[in-house]
This record gives sequence, structure tokens and C-alpha cells, in this order.
Amino acid sequence: MTRVGALWIGGLEPYMDEKFLTNAMMALGQEGVVSIKVMTNKFTGEPAGYGFINFESDHRAILTMHRLGGKVIPNSNPPVRFKLNHNSTRLLPGEPDTSIWVGDLTPEVDDFALYQFFSHRYTTVRCAKVVLDEAGFSKGYGFVRFGNEVDQQHSLANMTGEQGLGGKPIKVSMANQKNRAAMGAMGGMGGPGGPGMGGHHKPHHQNGGGGWGNNDGPGGGGGADNNWPSAQNQHGGWQGGSTAPAAAGGPGGSSGPGGAMQQPQAAAAGQPDYTAYYQQYQQYAQQVQQQQYVAAAWSAYQQHQQQQQHQ
Repeated sequence: MTRVGALWIGGLEPYMDEKFLTNAMMALGQEGVVSIKVMTNKFTGEPAGYGFINFESDHRAILTMHRLGGKVIPNSNPPVRFKLNHNSTRLLPGEPDTSIWVGDLTPEVDDFALYQFFSHRYTTVRCAKVVLDEAGFSKGYGFVRFGNEVDQQHSLANMTGEQGLGGKPIKVSMANQKNRAAMGAMGGMGGPGGPGMGGHHKPHHQNGGGGWGNNDGPGGGGGADNNWPSAQNQHGGWQGGSTAPAAAGGPGGSSGPGGAMQQPQAAAAGQPDYTAYYQQYQQYAQQVQQQQYVAAAWSAYQQHQQQQQHQ
């Protein structure tokens, strides 16, 4: 059973322990934090690169996810961005992805502003994510996920041209297949159990965005970390990062699960061009890989919680 108010955090450097994260949350004035737990590798005892921030309520956790997602963690050196995710953003098996694309966002619009703008109009909004480049700047578009198709369709029919979010009217459209694939890989909107952000990775290569994760993070289509491995932004993903999925270990390689698939060279004259197929394979492989990371991370956390309850 998922703990109420648990917020997944990924992309942690080895020095980022519970005390460091507690100080970071205090420096940002975040209230409602009950406890923080950084997970460790059960075989080596070393930090696993992810953890959980427990809040007094899910509502507080979700607001914090949107406020801090993609922001720099105080006192991180070199700067590392928050990669956060919440279980409620996940897609359940067989559940349709009721997300929309939101464009013409001016630079000051962040996750929280996007979330507030839509959640004030639609009570079923689950999460919102502004896509960032690797330097942490907005790319001018993002995604919003609704809890049902009725609100999704109503927003598509009525929200284009709306003002009050940033400096100019927004545009909305369906999140197309390419964006959906990248969204899942990015971990932005999802949760533990879906393709998203894994915990075992090299976070210093992934400063592009916040998790839903994601952020790496438990989600992406779901979490992660999320918030999460990095996703590839050239296809409109939720997270930053520039590495391709590794064969069987983690992000950062040039091959996919189960075999070394090198990027094809430019097609010679008269020969078929496999580049598009390779790009699709990368997205699919990364989603599968991150789903495995998320499942393992969430299972470890639940086991830890059960052990504490029996003590």
C-alpha cells in the first residue's frame, strides 16, 4: 500500500543524505514535511540515488512536486535540479492517457503556474509539466494530464487563446504519439509502476527537468527518477538529458535492452534510412528500462515501510 503523502525524489548525488535534503526543504520554506528517507543499495549500503519525502498529505506533496520540479536544489554543487514524482500521476494498466500539449508558454511559466492555471478550471488535473532544456530553461511548451477524457476534450475545445498564463495567449492540442512516447520516457507524468524515472543512474548528467518525473521519478507513463534515467528532449520529452538507453544496465549507453543496437549511419544512396526506426526503438527501450527501475525502487520502499511498522 502506498504511503499517504509520499513524494518520490530521484537524481540524488551520493552526498545528498537526509540531513542535506531536510536543510534544502527548509531553505525553500516548504512546509508539511514529516520525514525524509534516502534509499540505499541493500547489497553495498551505498546511496541508491533516490528517496522519498513524506508529507502530511497527498495534497501538500503534489503542490510541492509542482513548486519545486525542475528547480535547483539549494547548496547542490554542481547544481542539480529537483526530480520529483507522486504516485497519483501514474497511469494504471489499460488507462487512457488523457494528456494535452500546451504551447506558447513564456519563460516565466513553470510547472506550478501551469498546474494552477488548469487546476483552477478543471478539478481532475493530475499533473502539469513544462519541458526544460538541459540548461533548465523553458522550451515554451508543456503537458497537462487530466483525470478523465471529458475534461481533456473540453480543454482542447476551449483553452486555445486563453490568457492569464504568462505573457501571451496559449495554444493547446492533443499530445501526439511522439510526445506521448517521450513523455513516458521522461518520467514526468506517471508514477511507480509505469515507465519513468529510475533510481540507479548518474544524476549529474541529468539536469534538464523535474520529474514527473518525470524526472526521472516513479512515473512517466510514469517514476523518474522520474525523476526520474534521462530522457531525450529532441522528441518533446518531459525531462532533460542527452544519453541513450544502455543495453542491460542503465541510462548512458547507446544500446537498448537485450542487445547492442548502435545508431545507424546515414543511409547511402538507394539504401533505406533506418534512423526513424532507431529513434522509436530508443524511446521504447528507455520506457521498458525505466519501468523496471521504478518497480524495483517502489518495491524496496514498500518493504522498508513494512519493516518499520513491525519494529
